[in-house]
Amino acid sequence: MLPYFGGTASVWTSSMMFFQVALLLGYLYSHLLKSCLSPRHSAIVHALAACLAGFTIDFETLNLASSFNGNLSAAVCLKLLSSIAFAFIILSATSPLLQWWFSYTHKDQNPYRLYALSNIGSLLGLFAYPLVVERFELNAQSSGWTIAYLVVAAVLIASGWQAISINPTPSGKTNDQEKHSSATSIVCWIVLSATASLMLIATTNLLSQEVAAHPLLWVSPLAAYLLSIVFCFERPDLYKRHWFLPLFTITIFVAILLFHLGTNAGLILQTVGFLALLMVGSIVCHGELYRIRPNTEKLTGFYLAMAIGGALGGALGVLIAPNVFDGFYEFHTSILLCLIVSTAIVFSDRKKKPHGSSRLLYGYFFISTVAASPVLCSLLYSIQPEFQPELIFRDRNAYGIVSVTETDNYRKMYNGQTNHGGQFLDGAKSVLPSAYYTKGSGVDIAFRYARQHDETAIRHLNVGIIGLGTGSMLAYHQPNDQFTFYELNPICEFAAREYFTFLNQFEPEVVIGDGRVMLQDELEKNGSNRFDLIFLDAFSSDSIPIHLLTTEAIDLYLKHLNEDGLLIFHITNRFVDLRPVIWALVHDNGLSAATFEHTNQQFDIKTRWIITTRDSDFLKNAIIKKHQLVEKDEIAELLWTDQCAPLSPIVIWSNQIRTKR
Repeated sequence: MLPYFGGTASVWTSSMMFFQVALLLGYLYSHLLKSCLSPRHSAIVHALAACLAGFTIDFETLNLASSFNGNLSAAVCLKLLSSIAFAFIILSATSPLLQWWFSYTHKDQNPYRLYALSNIGSLLGLFAYPLVVERFELNAQSSGWTIAYLVVAAVLIASGWQAISINPTPSGKTNDQEKHSSATSIVCWIVLSATASLMLIATTNLLSQEVAAHPLLWVSPLAAYLLSIVFCFERPDLYKRHWFLPLFTITIFVAILLFHLGTNAGLILQTVGFLALLMVGSIVCHGELYRIRPNTEKLTGFYLAMAIGGALGGALGVLIAPNVFDGFYEFHTSILLCLIVSTAIVFSDRKKKPHGSSRLLYGYFFISTVAASPVLCSLLYSIQPEFQPELIFRDRNAYGIVSVTETDNYRKMYNGQTNHGGQFLDGAKSVLPSAYYTKGSGVDIAFRYARQHDETAIRHLNVGIIGLGTGSMLAYHQPNDQFTFYELNPICEFAAREYFTFLNQFEPEVVIGDGRVMLQDELEKNGSNRFDLIFLDAFSSDSIPIHLLTTEAIDLYLKHLNEDGLLIFHITNRFVDLRPVIWALVHDNGLSAATFEHTNQQFDIKTRWIITTRDSDFLKNAIIKKHQLVEKDEIAELLWTDQCAPLSPIVIWSNQIRTKR
């Protein structure tokens, strides 16, 4: 689905929210089976439902389609609803149903361990995808998943038959059976689960949109979340309040520090710090959940309450937070909520045991207060404008946070923490290129080559640019040039028009939508745009829209390009080295290409560009020969296609190209 929705990480968080809601429906289904039917009849109904769901799997509806307009989260959910929802609901009911059947046939054993085992399975699947499965083509993946589902459905039917064939074992009195659920307990189940879910979504948003938006970081918060469940349900005796609340406090201090250090802290340190906070916070939530679990008679109701909480947390993080907050304040909210809920449960236990230690109770309260202090200070600093006098604009939507700052008569636009260009405010300097686009950069060389490459005095250029930023590339605009920008995020266009003058001065065409999808629509409706230059400037934000760099995408760009036109890639990126992909595409399409690096001393920005063309005389040109970078080492090529585009081989875990923030 990523190409259809612009390759943004919000597709992942929206999908997680959808699956949390689908999980809720699966748990509701299993709870109704237990409440209304006997184990025998429930096994029969579930067997029929599992078979029926197999006929509803339709991966074809997820393929690249027409242009997308409207609410991203709603569109993602509709796509998933039409393709995989029924099968997933049946799969999500597996864990509570198997635990119920197990408790029916083995009344003297603890069924909650099976929940830990199911989450171990989830972890295996989660890591298997980027490391193994992603290397196969999508058609093979979807076929393999469908076959695997049919196998699982058969195993479920066999398990149900076993459950109704075996005589129940005698009931032995256990501590678990002495537990009872009340309205207060149900509320606690929901709130604890919602808190952990919100912390998962908040951490995912922070890592994928502020640190680096690639699938290896998308899955890592979910892995930490699942590990906390395994830890608490497999080895509940290891969860000790007097260990984990102080540990949670330490991780809060570290995470808040990293939050404000931003990308200067480095990818590994940020990732480890935020994941440690999520892991410990989730252990606190799930540890308390296991502590107040009910007896096995109310097992499916317990999981239903957990699913309700998970769906609520997901909705808060995906639907509400981006529309209410202009920053990632759900991150702070989830931490505070975890502290409040865990402390409230400690106080509630104190009431049940009035003769317990008051010193321990006050210790918990003191630790929670200390832990909340940096969170509240960070929140206050982020919200109050007087603490950030350089900030003149900030807004947020599903594609991230766009902000504009002003210092020393220079304005900059940021997407998250990544510089997306700027402009001098002085009249004479306001039309000069800056940041990534200064004289000597790949942009400058591309325009110089394109204008010189014609025998006329001035060549009027038709330029297409995927990625708007501030519109800084218009500094190279000449009379009668035609510039067309393709921009996914409408907030970028608003900020560029409101706080920068390039768009208003030169009046280029701005097309809102995913660049590849828009170009495909234009090709089908009007034919080739016959661009002289096409700039792909959508990768410096660290959110890598993979679908813009596949061999099918290059074929589309070449159809829109004049025979001697230039296709230029801006590959300045802190965490991903795109050279192997670009050079593979160059050789696969028989293009000529050259790499250009440039350092803007004024802004301490180092940029890297690759210019490609079908013109066989390109590398003989004096401008190109003078400025091109000769690669010292041979680059192992990696060809991306729409069917297979693994990202893990090109991830950089130590920053080699840095930009000043």
